[in-house]
Amino acid sequence: MSIYKKAKKVIIKASYIGLLTCVPLIALQAQANENIDGIIAIVKDDIIFAQELEQKIHQAKIRLQARNQKTDEKRLQSQLLDALILEKLQLSLAKQNNLVATDAEIDNSIAQTKAQLQSNGASFDDYLAAQNLSQTQARKEIEKEVLISKVQQAVISQRINITDTEVDNYLESKEGQEWLTPRLHLGQIFLPYTAKNKQQTMQKAQKIYRDVSKRTNEFGVFAQRFSQGPNAEKGGDIGIQRKEDLPPLFVERVDKLAVGEITQPFFSDAGVHILALFDRQGAEPVIVTQYKVRHILVKPTDLFTEEEAQKKINELREKIIQGASFATIAQEYSDDIGSKLDGGDVGWSSPGVFVPAFEKAMQTTAINTISQPFKSTFGWHILTVEGQRSKDIFDTVKRSQVRNIIGQQRFQDELTIWLKELRESSYVEILI
Repeated sequence: MSIYKKAKKVIIKASYIGLLTCVPLIALQAQANENIDGIIAIVKDDIIFAQELEQKIHQAKIRLQARNQKTDEKRLQSQLLDALILEKLQLSLAKQNNLVATDAEIDNSIAQTKAQLQSNGASFDDYLAAQNLSQTQARKEIEKEVLISKVQQAVISQRINITDTEVDNYLESKEGQEWLTPRLHLGQIFLPYTAKNKQQTMQKAQKIYRDVSKRTNEFGVFAQRFSQGPNAEKGGDIGIQRKEDLPPLFVERVDKLAVGEITQPFFSDAGVHILALFDRQGAEPVIVTQYKVRHILVKPTDLFTEEEAQKKINELREKIIQGASFATIAQEYSDDIGSKLDGGDVGWSSPGVFVPAFEKAMQTTAINTISQPFKSTFGWHILTVEGQRSKDIFDTVKRSQVRNIIGQQRFQDELTIWLKELRESSYVEILI
């Protein structure tokens, strides 16, 4: 048993794809014969109703009209029916693999949609009305989107393999060099002042700041309303710029911000500014505190109760306090196979590597002391911190980020191929 977090993988079994048991098929065909006017397609063990397609067509027409685009009715119907079929197939895979969309995931997706609409001067209620959706229906649609996204991420991530050579080639390329250049994506609320109203302008900016700081995800709305800068209509968005091209005063103010935070109002020669940090890009140091740790794990079993494990870890701690070697005790008694032979040594470790209970004990135990016994999902532990240091792990983070970039570039192409394979290997009967 290891103290490290277990990586979770979703495995989509190939045998699921295209399978259709006889009973659901016979039942669906009988239902289709009885309600042929309402059912337009059979998709594996599911059906598509005409009303579902009509709703999709209605929503698509609204989006097209908003962009002053025209489309062929027949072509639109065919495209949306294909999209519905793929939706059903992917939701079927989600169900077969016990994937769920949590309330938190759905709420987060809704919040992102609301923020995007608000930045464009629209409301979520107006959007629902235009799409002819109730709050309940909208939540159900977003739940489907979350599930489909999980299926796609699980399947496509297993189909994309990125080598170290590809990472090296990207970093040496023009695109890679540009990516490494530190850049900031900022938003701004700007209020000009004169010699007579300088302090009044700052007071106004401070009031705006107090309001914005309570709703930082609505920065764009406040910028459209109050900013007198050239980018006010765009929600104050001044775009992504190289750090070296920005005014030093701006860089100084945002350097200590986390993404999503805003600065307090500050003066420049031109006026009063409130800046929002939307994103950081490029090569910047990633400094973390690392800990050199040894630990001992005593694991309960069917024959060794929780109480006995707790008693044992207390006894081992007392032996070490009385002068026994931590490493020797770990080699003799620890149940963590991964570190037992090394005297419980897990080396230098960065935040996020261990389970929460272990992480908390590691960060709160003074150097060269023995922690109090604590319980994790693996059992009872004690640990000692032998050292602490600050480490720039940018090189490791950089390569991981490059893998993500290459993966994102390949994702859509690989997704298109997989969806085609899924469609061709699945039972689908179109009844119109």
